[in-house]
Amino acid sequence: MRATIFALKRADQATRKAMDVGLMPYDLTSAQLDILLYLDVRGASAQRDLQVALGITSATLTRVLDGMEARGFVVRQPSGSDARVKCVEMTARGCAVLEALHEREEAAFLARFAAGFSAGELATLTGWLRRIAVNMGDTSEHIFGYGAQIPGKE
Repeated sequence: MRATIFALKRADQATRKAMDVGLMPYDLTSAQLDILLYLDVRGASAQRDLQVALGITSATLTRVLDGMEARGFVVRQPSGSDARVKCVEMTARGCAVLEALHEREEAAFLARFAAGFSAGELATLTGWLRRIAVNMGDTSEHIFGYGAQIPGKE
């Protein structure tokens, strides 16, 4: 079982590293891409909702958003209903970089990721990973449109 956990961790690290290398020309990291993808699916969102969805600390999210805002990918502003709440919104530059990634990078990255797997094997792997996520407490329920499914809610 330890070998399985180690293999899963190494696969995640290798995937993130490959993503980060591919994202360098776009001045993004994989963590920042996660934020843009979330905002693309959900629209403008409370900073707290982003933090929960991504499973990171408030301090980490603030640091990541500071860099993204400085480069013009997102803006933060007080919520219209509660001035204590900061809302994060993707800018036109953020939308443009997502579009560029989709057009230029996504197919090649996905092909590399899926190399050697059949569609059925990928579906099985996805199911197993979702089950692990739920076993470990993930309650994301399709945050990005493909999150862990909660038993009884499928």
